[in-house]
Amino acid sequence: MMKRTLMPGLWLALVAVCLFGSNAAAQQCLPEDDELESLYGFSLELATSTSQEYADQRAWFDIPMTEAENVARVFDNAVCKEASKKYKQQFQLTGPAPDVYVVQIDTRYIVLEPNTRRGEFQLYLVLDLDFNTTGSWGG
Repeated sequence: MMKRTLMPGLWLALVAVCLFGSNAAAQQCLPEDDELESLYGFSLELATSTSQEYADQRAWFDIPMTEAENVARVFDNAVCKEASKKYKQQFQLTGPAPDVYVVQIDTRYIVLEPNTRRGEFQLYLVLDLDFNTTGSWGG
């Protein structure tokens, strides 16, 4: 009878897959918390306000004015994964693409990774539904 053995490297790979899963570094939506509520509140005001200040911001970032029911927190990991890739690319981040918050305003996504900053400012990304960048800002 022939003895079968696995090479040590293969054992390590199998153990890693069992312990961490094959998709361990998959980007996901960050969970609902105060930071997401703050982003949602800002997005809601941005989308629905009739003030000139918000109208100018919507025009600058190509965000439509809409009703409150068209503003939503996003928890679809497929959306967050694509948004995360674009966020990493836009802000030239190193390492894996970060987990992100996403809020949808009608035909746009507002994306935030709360620990990414330029100076004191958090960085926001605006994407259309096909994940094309329409704007970004620090604030």
